[in-house]
Amino acid sequence: MNRRFKRVYRHYLECEEYQGAMWKVLPPAERIGMPEASAALMIDYESFLSSCMLVLDRWPNSCDVNLSASVINHQAWIGHAACYLHHGASEDLTRLGWRTMAEAQQELANLAADVAILEWRDRYERANPKSVTRK
Repeated sequence: MNRRFKRVYRHYLECEEYQGAMWKVLPPAERIGMPEASAALMIDYESFLSSCMLVLDRWPNSCDVNLSASVINHQAWIGHAACYLHHGASEDLTRLGWRTMAEAQQELANLAADVAILEWRDRYERANPKSVTRK
C-alpha cells in the first residue's frame, strides 16, 4: 500500500544535518580514508542499518523534511546522513565510496536504507495520522 505524506517544511537552521559538515567540503587532510570508510559501512548491512536507524533518532527534523519530500532520493539522503553520523563523511565523500561498491553491495545497502525509511514512515504516520493519505 502506498502512502503519501504531507510535505514537512522547516527553516534550514532547524534541520540537524546543517549543524555539521554533511554538506560541506572537508579540508584535504580530513578527507583521507572517508570514501573507503563510507563504502565499508554501507557494505556491512547490520552496521549500516544501525547507522540509518540512528539518523531517525538523532535527526528528527531533518528526517521529516527530507523523507516527506517526494523529490528527494530517500535512499541516498539517509545513506549520506548515516555515513556522516557514523564517521563524519561529507555527502560528496559518501558518493565517492558508493561508486567503489559492486552492484550487489549497492543493492544490499539500499535494502538497509529502505528498512529505515519504512520505519520513519510508520513513526511519522503514527504521530501525524492526518498528514498521510493512502493510494
